[in-house]
Amino acid sequence: MRHAAILDVLRAVKDLANTHPEVAAWWYAPARRLRLLGQRVRGSAEALPLEIVVEPAAPAAVDCDGLASELGRSLPGDSVTVRLHRGAAEEKRLFRLKSREALAAAESSVGHVAQYR
Repeated sequence: MRHAAILDVLRAVKDLANTHPEVAAWWYAPARRLRLLGQRVRGSAEALPLEIVVEPAAPAAVDCDGLASELGRSLPGDSVTVRLHRGAAEEKRLFRLKSREALAAAESSVGHVAQYR
């Protein structure tokens, strides 16, 4: 069975993010035994859940279980869990996959450059 690689996760989040404006930022919390191409460390047969961490757009509520279910349908192999970001109390190393602020800033700067051409 093929397991999800980081590019699978990034694609799934990118596809889902546009339909969930209640999420301001999407983060990936990689499992220690998941390699870049999705292979497992030798001898590791147990399932590794993929963990996605989300920051809600204030004051929106986020259905983490619903997001996990939607992402799970898009990703091969492993189960997916989604949880809320813990802010300063966050213990894991996270990798930002997508955020609304970065997208808005990029669109704004592109529009600004286009005005001066």
